[in-house]
Amino acid sequence: MFASTVLALAAAVAVPIDHSDPASAKADLGYELGAPYDPAKPTVLFVTDGQQFRVAPGRVAAIQEEFFGPGFNVVGIYGRGATEAFQQGAVRPDGSVDWARAWTIFRAEQWVEDLDAVRRAVVGPEGKVGVFGTSGGALLAHQYLARHGRHVTRAFTSATVEPWGVGSLGLATDRFWAELAPADRDRLTRALAGRPALRDTAMALLQRQNFFVPLDRLAAERSALIGVLEAGDDSKLAALRKEYQVDAIRERMDSPRGIAIRVREYEFAVPAGERERLRGPGVHPDLEVHVGAAKPLLDLLDAGTIEAPSFDSRPAHRLDTEVLVVAAHADHTVDWRTSIALAARYPFGRLFVADDDHMFARMKKSGAYAALIRAFLSVGTIPPEAQRHRWRE
Repeated sequence: MFASTVLALAAAVAVPIDHSDPASAKADLGYELGAPYDPAKPTVLFVTDGQQFRVAPGRVAAIQEEFFGPGFNVVGIYGRGATEAFQQGAVRPDGSVDWARAWTIFRAEQWVEDLDAVRRAVVGPEGKVGVFGTSGGALLAHQYLARHGRHVTRAFTSATVEPWGVGSLGLATDRFWAELAPADRDRLTRALAGRPALRDTAMALLQRQNFFVPLDRLAAERSALIGVLEAGDDSKLAALRKEYQVDAIRERMDSPRGIAIRVREYEFAVPAGERERLRGPGVHPDLEVHVGAAKPLLDLLDAGTIEAPSFDSRPAHRLDTEVLVVAAHADHTVDWRTSIALAARYPFGRLFVADDDHMFARMKKSGAYAALIRAFLSVGTIPPEAQRHRWRE
């Protein structure tokens, strides 16, 4: 009954706006294949969450070519956060956002059920798939495994955001202040004190810099950016805002797409205890950006209007799914140590720690990242080219 659906590279499946309410209205959720469907090949769901927008119409073929190659059916889901019908479900008639409703519509549980609806549409009710996710999408992949893992053969997750592990273990994912040289700490403190109105921009620049600057240049580039802040060079700051896409991110956050982003940031910030960490000494750009994005939801939490995010990972202990948890030792967003416990949840879980950053820039440059994805999702192995990037003390 699903064969006709997979003949098209782009398709849609009708899902409830609120999966917890069977009587709620439905809307079309778009998805796309990277190549014509071949039933002889394994199917992989490319998982993104509310604050990721890599999957969009026309992009999945490039994703498949870059990371997966021709040996898979790669399925990318556009996501309810990028779909107008779901966005409008959280907007009042006057155009303002109903954040309590947004929490209902865009919480992780809804995305998990969306993923399974697409799985059923592509491979049938009992069909099995592979799963791929990175960063917040990796967390969503684990949330999907906890609910629907019996339909997953292998799962590849990298740089998994794991806020419950961070909170329970008392880890500090934002190591910016600890890594900063004392002289740069003093300079940044003076710059922020001299221009308080610049703080939001400064935090955004320092946070986004991690995604654009290689590890071997990061300390020097941080110091240079602090110098620009200290000098109050507005023209240079404007150029950096463009280079690091700060203005583009702000524009997206203020658009309907930003609704789902803020919900997902709330799901990260609360379990990790990020607000509590901000009450301590130092400057923590990642935490300030996350908490600032989540503020509408945090206000509702404080008022008792919505609950804190929760995640029951216990079903993972009963799965026969092969799960590879890939971490980066120098990840600025994820403390790699949370990945140890994450991999240990699964009877067939494996851990690979790379000498790399959150973006796996070194592994991608050498081709090892794609090789690892293809080898694990096809036959469950770690290839030699990836082994060369393994972190060792």
